[in-house]
This record gives sequence, C-alpha cells and structure tokens, in this order.
Amino acid sequence: MMNSNTWQFRARMPAATGTLTGYSSSQALVVQRADLPKWRVTLGLSTTSVPAGSSVSFSGAVKTASGRPGSGAVTIQRRPASGGSWHTWRTAALDARGVYALTVRIVNRNTWQLRSLMAGTAANLAGYSPSRGLRIL
Repeated sequence: MMNSNTWQFRARMPAATGTLTGYSSSQALVVQRADLPKWRVTLGLSTTSVPAGSSVSFSGAVKTASGRPGSGAVTIQRRPASGGSWHTWRTAALDARGVYALTVRIVNRNTWQLRSLMAGTAANLAGYSPSRGLRIL
C-alpha cells in the first residue's frame, strides 16, 4: 500500500473557430495518509566551514517513531544557502542500526544548506533531518 500519490492537473480550453486549444500551467497535488508516522532522521557534519578541496564527513541515523532502525538508504539533499529547490546530492546506505556515514571531498566554493531524506514506505511517511549549513571557502 502506498502512503502518498502525486497528481498533476491543468485546465484545457478547447479550440473554437479561429482560436487554438489552450492549456494552463500544471499544478501538483500530493495526497498522503495522515495516520502514518514519519521517519525520524538526523544529520551531523564534521564541520560547518571548510576550505575548497577538503573533506567533510556526514553522519546520522534513521529510526521509526517507535525507535526501530531504518533500512535501505538515506538521501543527502542540498540547495544554495539563499534558498531554492532541494536537489539530490548523495546517498548513503544504512547499517543494521539504521546509521549512515560518508565522507565527501568538496571542491567548489559555495554555501549550502543540507538535509537528509528517508523516503516514505507503506509504514512510514518520508522524514527529513533538520537542515545544516556548510560553507566552502
């Protein structure tokens, strides 16, 4: 059983004599079950500021609302510190305790917001860690 569905809607105005068919822009509607618990997700960084070319370690855990460990993989997302859309950046496998860790060499100067995402399942809604800032000098 899925816990959410995403639908795309738009209006269509049929053609008439002398006019073309017109369409509105698409709008998304996400419907999800509200009775499911969310994954509890954490994200830690080894530093919040680092020179370009250095490595940063990311770690955290994924648990159910009752404290059982998650399984599978967690997705690290990033976006510019100024805001905007979140983009998938890295994935990390969860161990038997629901813990993950990875080290990434950062080469480009920028300031990012980062968060971890555990995708929804039949038993848990998607969960996000609080966002963390990382500045690459």
